[in-house]
Parts: sequence; structure tokens; C-alpha cells
Amino acid sequence: MRKNKSIFIILGVVLLAAGVGMFFAARVAANSLSEFVDSGYVLQTESDGDSVSVSQIQFTEGTTQKAKYPSSVVFQDVQGTTVTVSENNFVFYEDGSLSALSEGAVTNLDGLDEGVVDYYYVATGTLLRAEDGEYIIGEEDSTLSVVNCLWKLGDDTWLVCAEEMELFLNDASVKTIQGGYLMLTWLEERIVSITDGTDIWQASTTGGRIVLKNGIIVELEEREIQDGDGTPLLSLDGIEIDPDSATDAQSGSVARWQVPSFNFTSTDGEEGSAGEIGETGEAGAAGEAGEEGASGSAGAAGAVGTAGEAGAVGTLMGSASSYGSDTEALPQLHLTDIDYDSTNVSFTVSVSGDTSVLGTEGKLQIVRISDGTVVYEETGINLARYEDGEMYFDLAETSAAGSLSADTGYWILISSDYTLSNGKSSTAYLLTRSFYTASIGTAMNIDYATEEAVVLDFDVNSQCGMSYGRICYSYVDENGDTVSGWYPSSSSGFQLTTDGYTVSISGIPSNSAVTVDYYATSGTAGGSDYQLIQSDTFYTLKETPTVQTVNVSTASGENVALSVSGVSDPDSAIIGYRYEIYKEDGAELVKTLTASDQTAVTLYMTDTVAENVYYYVTAYAIYYNNYLTTEFEIGTEEFDTFFEGRPYIWYETANAQPDGAETGDSYLNGTLYIEKNGVDIMTEQGYMIMTVLSTGSDWYEQRSFAYGSGYTLENGDEIICIPFESIGLNTATSNTNYYISVYGYVEDSDGHRSYTYLGKCTVTPETAQ
Repeated sequence: MRKNKSIFIILGVVLLAAGVGMFFAARVAANSLSEFVDSGYVLQTESDGDSVSVSQIQFTEGTTQKAKYPSSVVFQDVQGTTVTVSENNFVFYEDGSLSALSEGAVTNLDGLDEGVVDYYYVATGTLLRAEDGEYIIGEEDSTLSVVNCLWKLGDDTWLVCAEEMELFLNDASVKTIQGGYLMLTWLEERIVSITDGTDIWQASTTGGRIVLKNGIIVELEEREIQDGDGTPLLSLDGIEIDPDSATDAQSGSVARWQVPSFNFTSTDGEEGSAGEIGETGEAGAAGEAGEEGASGSAGAAGAVGTAGEAGAVGTLMGSASSYGSDTEALPQLHLTDIDYDSTNVSFTVSVSGDTSVLGTEGKLQIVRISDGTVVYEETGINLARYEDGEMYFDLAETSAAGSLSADTGYWILISSDYTLSNGKSSTAYLLTRSFYTASIGTAMNIDYATEEAVVLDFDVNSQCGMSYGRICYSYVDENGDTVSGWYPSSSSGFQLTTDGYTVSISGIPSNSAVTVDYYATSGTAGGSDYQLIQSDTFYTLKETPTVQTVNVSTASGENVALSVSGVSDPDSAIIGYRYEIYKEDGAELVKTLTASDQTAVTLYMTDTVAENVYYYVTAYAIYYNNYLTTEFEIGTEEFDTFFEGRPYIWYETANAQPDGAETGDSYLNGTLYIEKNGVDIMTEQGYMIMTVLSTGSDWYEQRSFAYGSGYTLENGDEIICIPFESIGLNTATSNTNYYISVYGYVEDSDGHRSYTYLGKCTVTPETAQ
């Protein structure tokens, strides 16, 4: 049998919730917090259209939080400012503990390779306490601990916590996260924002995944949890936050299934008043006279009570909830292993705790979820003899062998009678677990696609009961006509073996949808009993676009415009462009700009991109081919920021240490050159040239220079030459950029003279030896 390839979902209370009927996920009890229990922060992301950033909104212990209609939470940050955040948000405390501003569901990401999923409903404000590398939920003896987990607040907001994980982005980069978290927010269908609280990445989901140290994969494109081999284990979209709704925690490739409701009897309390959740009883208050009746209905979910002599406490479902005034706990049953294929199941259950209270009328049932049919039942089981031991079951060894169906959900239910020391007796369900049988044993997957074909793989496992397969396909051709056909064209079919089978459908236009129906039969090749196994839609690749040229031009005389031209993109594959700007000397990347289309983007002069410097730009086209996002280089273009109608300003080092410089001093010693470049800079007596030396936004010193005593003229009067020396610059910024900004008097064509900014250049200090 195939082991652990489908999902086995633990839906028990796990020590934390008193039984109140049958929950479909473990409900973790917690009071909603009206104030923060410790100092910490909530994350807030902002986007300016070109980039996205993340900030931490800090708060202090005891800060009150208040819900704001319809879906926000309001509180004061550490500065006393009132802030409003989405309720779909997590709370990060200083000690590493976590909570959330809305209800959610936590999935344990450990043990998944054993086929078992622990899945818990978590109320708003529930605290996950960080202790010794684990998260602890609950108090005192009723606790649950997880190390690696996924917390879902909504369809588009998740948190992955792990002791170590790697984030693989679609640009082939890998980020390693140690002992922390990644918060994921879906911005649109294929775009996700990911942050670790400090850095933030906004990327396509194609090829994106998070790989935990334990081998589990959170796959972003398919939105599912996979094992180390990439086998789907759990659809994240199927995790239901409401524990009372339909459970849909299966792989995206498996059909939905509905959990039925069951009524169980559990009679052990002293007073009927505890039966307030009884399905048909009178809230249990009439239980005082219950000894005289035989059909009273007073349990929390009781179908047949003893007239409420004790109010219903509900189904135990394997929890350690106490019973009666003697505070006795029933033993616990845990499923430790499960094997199954499409028609059989075997499993091992461990029994722990005091089994002396149990009777000899234990019962095992396997129930089909869809209609409640009991496909197997075994009675008269004496669970008491399994104290601190294990019990093993194999359906293949019973008369019901082969009675399970493929792709079907079932319950494993184990119950037992019991008698407490106070003499009260009843029956309780000690194990309620579900499993989903394996598929029919064969599946159709895409192997690869080209611009004119799709190539399909037909996988077959050893349990497959099918012997031959056929496919029917259809697509729309270049004339708009629907083309359909069968493979093979005859009714003979292709043989299904564990070696698999490959089919290529060719002659399809690029960027076309191909609908394929897969049929298989367990009979002969030419038989008439083919049944539909799978329907799916695949796509040929978009035609690879081409872009001929990257363009650089001066914008408004003081900035640079970047664009591309010669674009051929018949299938609209291009989703954006990236421009990387480098300094010509040393190939230092100084700026990256992006654009969503061919519209020119402006490169502004800043501290990182300065005037009067030589640069080059390399442009890339980013495109999506229907399966993954990739890119190609368009070309490289050199340019400078010596703008027409502006003076050319540059600095040359004298290669000498100035007098007075001491060891360790950072200094400048050279010449500042200002070429007028057609600008009428006044150099007559009384018209000064001003300079400001700065480290970007911080001014260091300001100087004035006069003609003759402060500077000279070369090349007629076209170039102003200023000896420039400065000692004792900030050693912390030594060998980094300083800037010399230049101001002077200019005369325009009408003879008007004005004091104005002329431009600036970048300089790098040296250190005295």
C-alpha cells in the first residue's frame, strides 16, 4: 500500500477544549485580549507604486486595542499616536511570543511526512508563548506545543514560523531565515508580498516556495504544503478557520469532501444543568428525576441520555478532560502510524493513561464521510488490556477487505464504555480521526510545453487498477476555429504501466489553452467502459518577445530619461522592464529603476546618481511565459550627466598629502574644475564662487573664492581652477562619497545677474599615513 501520500487530519481537541459536540478542527480555548500583554509591534506595509516597504508599529505592555468597524483595530503606538491597522494582522511580542488580531487556524508543520496533520482553530487574541524554541498554547496541564507551524488569518494572509527556513524567489535568489517568521500577503492572484519584519520582497508566486529545515515545502504558486519530494500534502486554501464548517483540508488535486455530524452520548456529571448544549434535551435541568426514565435527551450532543441524571459534557475525542467530581481522566488514544491505498487501510493506535475505568465493550468503526455508512465495525474490544501499549488494525485482514473506494473520505471511530469511581457509567469516543483514500492510481500531469505543443505525462502507481488510457483534447486555432481530437485516434488506448506514458499534442498556436479529458479503463484496450479520470487545462508557451534598443536621453536639461524601443511581443508576455545604472569606473551598481511598460522612466540626480559623472545602463525585459517568470538582457548604453546648458564640474586629486595632515586624518587635496560650457559665470572682482562640502544632506564646510586670490582661469576664461584642500574630515565616512556643491553669479542674455546653483561633483577623501 502507498504510505502517507494522502492526508490524515487530526481533528481532536488535544487537551485544550472541553467536549461540546464534535468539532471538525481542534478548538484552542483562549480569551480574547483587550490589551497587549507585553511590549511588541504590528507590521504595516506601504507602497509608493515603484517599491514596497515594511515598518514596525511599536506598542507598550498594557496598551488597549479596540475593534473598529468593519475590519480594523485601533491602538496607540509608543509615541501616543492613534493608529489603525487591518484586523488581518499578527502581533509580535518582545519575548518572541505571537498572537493575532482576528481568529485563525494553526497547522503544525512537523510530522507531515508521516501523513498526519494537526490542525487547530485559534480564537482572536490567543497567545502562542515562545519557550525554548517552541510555541506553547494553553495553560498549566492543558497545553499544546509546536515548533514549525503555519498560521492562517484569511485567504490572503499567512504566517510561517520555523526554526530555520529558506525563501526561494522567482528570480532564483534564496533568503535564509533563522529562528523567525515570514508573513505572506497576497496582493493579487500571482503576486505576493513577503516580509520577515525587516526586509520585504514583492514577487511573482511562480517558482516561489519556502523550504523548512524539516523538509516541508510551502509552495506559493499552488498555495499548498508539500513533502520534500514535492508531493502535495495540504491545500492552504482548504484550511477552514471556522471549525463548525465543512472541512476542506485536502490537496488541490483532490475533490472537496464534507464532514458529517454525529450525535454521541456521554453521561457523567452530577447535575443536568450542564446540558445547555443538548441537541434535543431541556438543558438538563430536569435531570434530577432522570433515574426513572429511559429515553431522556439531555446531553451536550447526546442522542440517548439517561434522562439527564448527569448533564452532558460532550464527546471527549481523545482529550484529557476530567469527568465528575472525582476529577478522573479517561485514557488517551493516539494514532501513531497509518498506511492506505485506494481500497485498504491499516493503522496503529497507542493507548496511554489509566485504562482501569474502561469496560470490555469497546467498539471500532470505519465510517464513510459522505453518507455516514459504516463500512466496518468491530465490537467487544477490551481497551483496558492495551494500557501503555499499542493496538494494530488492518482492514485487509477482515471480511471488509477491499470495501473502501478511491478518493473517498472516512472516519476511524473508537469508543468504549467506562465506569468512574463515583459509580457513573457511560460511553465515550476516545479516538475520532479521518483519512482520505489514495487516488485511483493514475494521474495526468504536464511534462513541459513549447510555443506550439504541450507534452503530458501519465503517471501510474503500483496500486493502479486501470490498464489502458485515452485522452480527448481541444483548442482554438489561429483562425478562431475549435480543433478537437482523440489520442490514440483509434479506440485501442495506450497501455498504462508503472513506467508511465508520454503524449505530445502539437500544432497548437502559442499562448493557447488546451483542454484535455483523461479516460481510463480496467478492461481491454478497445472496450467501451472507459471512465473519466481527470479534466485539466494546459497552455502552450507565449511567444518569446524581443526588444531591440535601450535609449538614454536628457530630460528637462537636468535629469536622464531611460526607455526601450523596437519591442515585438505578440502574446503580451512582457510584464515589466528593469534598468540597472552603474558607475563607469568600477562597475558599481548605484541605482535600479523599474517600469511596467515602454514609457520612459526618469533618472533623477540624487546623492547616488550625481551630475558630471560617467555612467552606463543595462536594461532587462521581464516576461511571463504561462509557466514561469524569466528575463533577458536588452542591451547596455553609456551616458554621462554633463548636461547641456549647465557648467561641467569635476575634481582631480593632487596625489599628495597636505601639510598639517596627521596619521589617520581624512583629507582632500586637489583641484576643483568648473568648465562654463556656455554659461556666463561672473569672474570679475567682487563676484565670488561659493562651495559647500557635504556628506549628502549634512553640510561640512562652506567657502568663498575670488578671482586671482582664490582661483585662476584657464583656456582663456572658459575653465575656473580652484585649489581645494580640506583636512580632518569625518573618519567614519572616510573612503565614502563627499559632495562639492558650487554656487556663483550668472549673467543671462538680457544682462540680468543672479546668484544661483551651478552644480556639484562627487569626491572621495583619502586617509593620511
